[in-house]
Amino acid sequence: MTSQQRELRTSRSIEHTWWRLDRTHSLVEFETGNFWGLTSVQGHFDRFEGFLDFSAHHVVDLTIDADSVDTNNARRDKHLRSADFFDATNYPQVRYLAEHGELDGEHLKTQGMLLAAGECIPLEVEATLRPIDGGLEIDATAQIDLRALNMTWSPLGMVSRSSTVRVRGRLVPEA
Repeated sequence: MTSQQRELRTSRSIEHTWWRLDRTHSLVEFETGNFWGLTSVQGHFDRFEGFLDFSAHHVVDLTIDADSVDTNNARRDKHLRSADFFDATNYPQVRYLAEHGELDGEHLKTQGMLLAAGECIPLEVEATLRPIDGGLEIDATAQIDLRALNMTWSPLGMVSRSSTVRVRGRLVPEA
């Protein structure tokens, strides 16, 4: 069997399986430029769940608990949970719902909507999926315009207007 035939066979099994993001082997992380790009703030979310299912209305459904944000700085995390950013009290979840996904070999491109802090914006996500031990290794990345989410707090304009979000880890088949 050629590598192209194996890739096609793998693509078919990916498209006909319901996949769940394995939280114990996955990360949802972000990076935002700070101090006019001289440094960056990196962080992750501790609580999330995600699914990939090409036969469902939402090909991708990723739900993140906004109050689980962690940048290893309690004061900054409290501020990120506030109304200046995620407004986690009023909007406890961040969600990405993709109605369309296109799989080409190991490459997946989805178009959907990001719901965060009471706003809803279109978002395109690109991912790589690789078969590994009966599951899939995933590495997905998106650029998010923070202004579109009304996350505009930036004294003297020192916080970047966009953030890179990355989901890395393992998808496992759901029974």
